[in-house]
Amino acid sequence: MLGLIILSFAAYLNALSNTFVFDDVYVISGNYFIRDWKNFWGLFTSKYFAASGELSYRPVVTLSYFVDYSLWHLNPMGYHLTNIVLHTLNSALLFFLVQLMVKNTPVAFLASLFFICHPVLSEAVNAVSYREDILAATFFITAFLLYVKVLNLNKFYLYPLSLLSYLFALFSKEMAITLPLFIFFFDYIIGSCRTFTNRILRFYLGYILVTIFYLLVRFWWFYNPVESGVSYPQENLWFNFLAMLKVLAPYIKLLFFPVNLNADYLVPVISSPWDMSCILSLLLIISIAVIGYRLFFHSKLLFFSLLWFFVALLPVLNIVPIGNIMAERYLYIPVIGFCIMGSCFIMHMSALRLKPFHISVWFLTSSILFGFVWQTSSRSRDWRDEFTLWSKIIAREPNSYKAHSSLGILLIKRGQEEEGISELRTSLSINPSYPDAHNNMGTLYEQKGMYDDAAREYRCALRLNPNLSEAHYNLGNTYLKTSNYDKAVAEYKLYLSGKGDHPIVLYNLGVAYMKQAVLDESIMAFQKSLRWNPMNADTHNNLGVIFTRKGQLSNAIREFREALKYNPAHPDALSNLGAVSELP
Repeated sequence: MLGLIILSFAAYLNALSNTFVFDDVYVISGNYFIRDWKNFWGLFTSKYFAASGELSYRPVVTLSYFVDYSLWHLNPMGYHLTNIVLHTLNSALLFFLVQLMVKNTPVAFLASLFFICHPVLSEAVNAVSYREDILAATFFITAFLLYVKVLNLNKFYLYPLSLLSYLFALFSKEMAITLPLFIFFFDYIIGSCRTFTNRILRFYLGYILVTIFYLLVRFWWFYNPVESGVSYPQENLWFNFLAMLKVLAPYIKLLFFPVNLNADYLVPVISSPWDMSCILSLLLIISIAVIGYRLFFHSKLLFFSLLWFFVALLPVLNIVPIGNIMAERYLYIPVIGFCIMGSCFIMHMSALRLKPFHISVWFLTSSILFGFVWQTSSRSRDWRDEFTLWSKIIAREPNSYKAHSSLGILLIKRGQEEEGISELRTSLSINPSYPDAHNNMGTLYEQKGMYDDAAREYRCALRLNPNLSEAHYNLGNTYLKTSNYDKAVAEYKLYLSGKGDHPIVLYNLGVAYMKQAVLDESIMAFQKSLRWNPMNADTHNNLGVIFTRKGQLSNAIREFREALKYNPAHPDALSNLGAVSELP
């Protein structure tokens, strides 16, 4: 175990100095929901999606962010440390699972070594917001391990714990739903179970009931309407089949040659099965199927390992439409099958009695592991900060309109306006219908004081994606700056209805009401803002101004003093407190 820990931290040491990147701003750095344990019960209400920043119901993951914030607040190093620790834990759990399955410690240890340093898993470890894949694997492996213990060691008291782990895995990420299939295949391929009826009644039924419960929660009680906007490529099932056929080949390639890793893969729409990439992908899959057929009769364990990879991929093969049809993080659980197969093959080859061949096998294995560690460590540097990440994505995928748009707004914020505008225009030239690029272009116009142009871009973004809450917020700010207070209020309300209470948006809503002299509504907005961010001196000062207008001088004095407590040099609060104190 000590070797696994050392290797894990050697591979991911660079990650500890990384900042928050990608979707981290939505689920962590800009998320006030996780900052107060009073919000814990919000994990189990319909407000979850608006408050958590998640598109799917994953309360176990959000709970982990609560814990992290309690320990680290907004220090990125702590969150990255948690990811590394969880990844190391998964490798240890995998060791115990494989050891129990094959009764071979060297095979189990080698499989864990491959798992802990395989570069294709670096995306899930480096991006804090992708922790769902790591946590789902933690509980997935635990549930499977406990089931095997129940089966092999007759420890029936572990069965409820296996079911509970499966439930936690499901509420970490949807990919865990394949566990009952794994249990079934394990029993009938490796375990050679012949008591089907007895096994259903004793074990399978529990996993089936947990799955049904999860599906009810996921698609009935806690269904996010935003997900209904996701469709198949070109809204065509046939195109989707061809696209996913093409995706499988790069996934398999990444297992053996994890190079040119990218955080944003573009999968072009293919309309004909005679496309050469489709033909090659189909030939590859047919070849693997033939190999699998041969393995079934030669080695049940190797066949099960091969099956593991493809079964674990099923939830992300766009059978149910997902927003992003290809991503490295989707391989976090499937790669386990590859690691088991690779370790079994290496141990088999090393068992041959040809000494030079034996030495060559272990030299090659050591070289592969060293190369994996080096590649994983290098990959961590790509996630150092947002600027580095988006730049690396563009270098590997020049047509990534998402990367061009995100890099453009970063350059503008850094004062490199010309370069930023160029990136935004490149994004729109690649995909004119990308709403985030229009939203970012609007931000540029707003910074330049071109409010009409900014509003036009924000409205264009919202036509393309009515659920883009950031565009509602930005459009509200534009209206606020141009004294269109009614429209500003309407946009802020649309943001809050989609994303839930946010202190900055509530503050701006309070300002808009204040400008309209709708004082009671303004007070409510400011007070809601303070529930999330009680140390905002500007909010307290504005409340003091409103209470002064309403003649509630004691309340006004209290708010001005609160403002000065958090910002003793606040000029408006000092002036206002002095003026109110002189009133009779």
